[in-house]
Amino acid sequence: MFQGTTLQKMAGTAYPTEPIARADGTTKALFTIVVTNYIPAGAGTTVVTIAVQHRNFDDTAWTVAGTFAAIIADGTVNLTLAGLKQLIRFNCTVTATNSYEGAHVFIADPQWLVD
Repeated sequence: MFQGTTLQKMAGTAYPTEPIARADGTTKALFTIVVTNYIPAGAGTTVVTIAVQHRNFDDTAWTVAGTFAAIIADGTVNLTLAGLKQLIRFNCTVTATNSYEGAHVFIADPQWLVD
């Protein structure tokens, strides 16, 4: 997982993070992203989408466990998910007109919650 990076549209491909292992004894977590330096070309033209993906060790594909609200400004977004599998990662995409548009994001370590 990365913490503190600038996501830009560039060629338009997704940015997956490194996977992390789910905490033992729980399948529920609170995820938090802090957005700074939102970089739009114009009002409402840049959207950063971040999905939480999960899979078990023996699975061959990632599936979406949940998606944060669309990021269209600086601020903090939270997402609580349950039923998480053994591995977690974030998949980030930027929808924009220009390759330089995006945002600087800090992805906090998950806060593992009691099921």
